Amino acid sequence: MTDVRWSIPLFLAGCGGAQEPAPAPQQLQCTIDGQNESRVMRDCTTELSYQDRDLSAKVEAFGVSLDAESGMQYRPVKNSLTLLLEQQRGMCRDWNACALSRQEYVARSEWMTAQFTMLTQILDAAMQGPPDPESRGRVLQQVLEWSTRAQEMQSQERVETARIAVEAQGAAVQQDENAILEQRSGLEAQGAVAQTDQAGSLGRQATAQEEAARLQAEILQRQMAAQGQIDQQNAAARANMRAQFGAQADNYERMATEIAAFVPAFAKARTDVAGFTQGKRPRLCSSNFRRDLETAGRGDNATVADQARRIKEAADRLCVRFDLWEQPDAGILRDLGKIPESLERAEQMAQDRTSTPEPVKAQIVAKIQQARREVAGTEAGRRPFPCLARVWSDLTDLSTQGNGWLNTAASNAIRTRDGVCQRIGVLPRNLEQDGEQFGRFMDSLEGQVRGMERQYRDLAVQMRASIPP
Repeated sequence: MTDVRWSIPLFLAGCGGAQEPAPAPQQLQCTIDGQNESRVMRDCTTELSYQDRDLSAKVEAFGVSLDAESGMQYRPVKNSLTLLLEQQRGMCRDWNACALSRQEYVARSEWMTAQFTMLTQILDAAMQGPPDPESRGRVLQQVLEWSTRAQEMQSQERVETARIAVEAQGAAVQQDENAILEQRSGLEAQGAVAQTDQAGSLGRQATAQEEAARLQAEILQRQMAAQGQIDQQNAAARANMRAQFGAQADNYERMATEIAAFVPAFAKARTDVAGFTQGKRPRLCSSNFRRDLETAGRGDNATVADQARRIKEAADRLCVRFDLWEQPDAGILRDLGKIPESLERAEQMAQDRTSTPEPVKAQIVAKIQQARREVAGTEAGRRPFPCLARVWSDLTDLSTQGNGWLNTAASNAIRTRDGVCQRIGVLPRNLEQDGEQFGRFMDSLEGQVRGMERQYRDLAVQMRASIPP
């Protein structure tokens, strides 16, 4: 039994207006397992509020640093932190209620302090600088492992709470047993006194023996009932832990399976972008692929949703230039409207009498005239501007074969093309660079996704291995 007595010091005001001393901490007198103990009452709200705010703020900051992945991946960590903080407050209340011995309180406090210190070190290391994908994966693995241990502690705490309740019930049964034994002793004493009465001694002895047997049977029955209840509560606690661990493992496997099902999207993106570097509109710009990615980006799996959105954004950047090329806006149309006049001035410069040598002059003039024919009508947006026409590469080759005046004329003609095509983003060098960049981006994203799949499968295996028998 646990006995709690509050010891509140009394202060008497002295004479002559002396200042009243500050109140001393409230003392508790506890009796635990027959041992008397004096302890100081703890403030379970103020003492833990700073640690609560500090760790909660760091977990929130860590979740923000994970960007869109935080929605799924750091919620278990936040829940585990909340549970541990609540357990710490409950342990403080048990201390004040004399429900824990000093040894139990110290052991559990040291364990919780170690867990909070470990989480603080992990989060401080994660927030020191912008994490690269591999470092972020390692930190996420450490935080998830910490969360798993916290959940195990919660389950063990429930089993420990059930054990304490059953032990209390066992103590009550023991008290009943002691009372019955005292009653039995009284009956036996009555039987001893009754032996002086020869006439009724044998009958009273028989009655006492029957009553003692009945009391013994009642004690055994109560003990068996208490043990049965203990067994049931222990079995229920283990079943609850098995269910929780199994559900978490199933969740990890489900997420890994969904990620694996999304992996083929990277191969499709690479296939459907074929022809981009040659100035051909990629198939992904006209198919349902981007719409499917948009749908996946609204899914519940944070990893899949984030990667789907990033692939779609990259695909949109490739496709928007073809949209602008085929349907130029007002700004592009203004630039296109200036090209015929610019090419005409370049042709006049090439035909100038000072342009030499004559064979190169004739070729440059002919190519500029060809360019003027090919761009005719594009200023009105009736058809796309011929950014990739062969005539521009021919003029580039000729721009170094004449004298300065003639080369300038060819270069001016090329710049008329470059100005508008650079703005649209369909110059050959633009297409080649952006195509290579898209390929590298897909490789990087796919590597991250496959790494997350492996992590979730490993977590599922670890969780299943932790399921209690």
